[in-house]
Amino acid sequence: GQQGGDDDSSGMRPSLAMDIASMPVFAGLDPSVIVDLAGIARPVNAPAGAVVVSAGASGAGLYAVEAGNCAAFVRGLQTESIGPGMVFGEQNLLSGEATQDVLATESSALLEFPAAQLLQIMHGSPSLRTALLRAFQHRNLPSGPIGTTSGGGGISSLG
Repeated sequence: GQQGGDDDSSGMRPSLAMDIASMPVFAGLDPSVIVDLAGIARPVNAPAGAVVVSAGASGAGLYAVEAGNCAAFVRGLQTESIGPGMVFGEQNLLSGEATQDVLATESSALLEFPAAQLLQIMHGSPSLRTALLRAFQHRNLPSGPIGTTSGGGGISSLG
């Protein structure tokens, strides 16, 4: 017989969990959560110019870029470029509808995490909720350096 992992009934490729775990947004999540994510992830191949998500669409899931590049647009203006290892669509989950159009700017390999299944995993995993919230907040911060200067002279470290 031929040795090979092609008889896996789930159709999930073994490296998928490792690919997901290597993405910054999912870094540090419990391995069981990574396995759950790998279990619902659906590979999507988006040709250049394809619309992956349309603004206003409800029920859109989370997408992760494995290879290639996508661009997000709000009312026709590009707001960001989304490359390998990055995710988009977390705001779809948090608000219930997509807030921007996302197009593949080149032939791209994506992972789609369907909303209903992802929400179930999030329900049981506060760390995943936190990770996606962080990604959402990071995306919605104004670009540029953020002032972290404290109001000076408060606490003295001298004994």
